[in-house]
Amino acid sequence: MYTHRIVYVFPNGSIETKGDAANIIDPWRISPSMVRGREVAYAPAAGWFNLALPFLAMALTLILLARRMFASINRRE
Repeated sequence: MYTHRIVYVFPNGSIETKGDAANIIDPWRISPSMVRGREVAYAPAAGWFNLALPFLAMALTLILLARRMFASINRRE
Protein backbone atom coordinates (compact mmCIF):
# COMPACT_ATOMS: atom_id res chain seq x y z
CA MET A 1 0.00 0.00 0.00
CA TYR A 2 1.30 3.47 -0.92
CA THR A 3 0.18 6.96 -0.01
CA HIS A 4 -0.11 9.17 -3.06
CA ARG A 5 -1.98 12.33 -3.94
CA ILE A 6 -4.73 12.20 -6.55
CA VAL A 7 -3.74 14.65 -9.28
CA TYR A 8 -6.47 14.12 -11.85
CA VAL A 9 -9.58 12.00 -12.33
CA PHE A 10 -10.26 11.18 -15.98
CA PRO A 11 -13.80 11.02 -17.43
CA ASN A 12 -13.55 7.22 -17.73
CA GLY A 13 -12.91 7.00 -13.95
CA SER A 14 -9.18 6.24 -14.02
CA ILE A 15 -7.07 8.23 -11.58
CA GLU A 16 -3.65 9.82 -12.00
CA THR A 17 -1.51 9.99 -8.83
CA LYS A 18 1.70 11.58 -7.62
CA GLY A 19 3.86 10.92 -4.59
CA ASP A 20 4.59 13.95 -2.41
CA ALA A 21 8.34 13.32 -2.52
CA ALA A 22 8.40 13.05 -6.32
CA ASN A 23 8.33 15.91 -8.79
CA ILE A 24 6.72 13.85 -11.52
CA ILE A 25 3.31 12.26 -11.95
CA ASP A 26 3.24 8.46 -11.64
CA PRO A 27 3.49 6.67 -15.01
CA TRP A 28 0.47 4.47 -14.19
CA ARG A 29 -3.24 5.09 -13.70
CA ILE A 30 -5.37 3.36 -11.11
CA SER A 31 -9.04 2.49 -10.94
CA PRO A 32 -11.37 3.85 -8.23
CA SER A 33 -11.59 0.36 -6.70
CA MET A 34 -7.87 0.56 -5.86
CA VAL A 35 -8.34 3.66 -3.66
CA ARG A 36 -8.51 2.70 0.03
CA GLY A 37 -8.61 6.13 1.65
CA ARG A 38 -10.73 9.23 1.41
CA GLU A 39 -10.37 12.94 1.87
CA VAL A 40 -11.26 14.06 5.38
CA ALA A 41 -10.14 17.70 5.18
CA TYR A 42 -8.95 20.17 2.60
CA ALA A 43 -6.60 22.96 3.63
CA PRO A 44 -5.17 24.85 0.67
CA ALA A 45 -1.63 26.14 1.18
CA ALA A 46 -1.26 24.27 4.49
CA GLY A 47 1.85 22.60 3.09
CA TRP A 48 3.62 25.95 2.86
CA PHE A 49 2.95 26.56 6.55
CA ASN A 50 4.33 23.12 7.34
CA LEU A 51 7.52 23.94 5.41
CA ALA A 52 7.88 27.35 7.09
CA LEU A 53 7.18 26.09 10.62
CA PRO A 54 10.81 25.23 11.55
CA PHE A 55 11.97 28.69 10.43
CA LEU A 56 9.16 30.40 12.32
CA ALA A 57 9.99 28.44 15.47
CA MET A 58 13.68 29.34 15.16
CA ALA A 59 12.87 33.04 14.65
CA LEU A 60 10.54 33.07 17.66
CA THR A 61 13.20 31.39 19.80
CA LEU A 62 15.82 33.96 18.77
CA ILE A 63 13.43 36.84 19.50
CA LEU A 64 12.62 35.48 22.95
CA LEU A 65 16.30 34.89 23.75
CA ALA A 66 17.23 38.39 22.62
CA ARG A 67 14.48 39.93 24.76
CA ARG A 68 15.70 38.00 27.80
CA MET A 69 19.34 38.91 27.21
CA PHE A 70 18.68 42.62 26.74
CA ALA A 71 15.92 42.98 29.36
CA SER A 72 18.43 44.02 32.02
CA ILE A 73 19.68 46.97 29.98
CA ASN A 74 17.91 50.15 31.05
CA ARG A 75 17.22 52.26 28.06
CA ARG A 76 15.68 55.12 30.07
CA GLU A 77 16.60 56.50 33.43
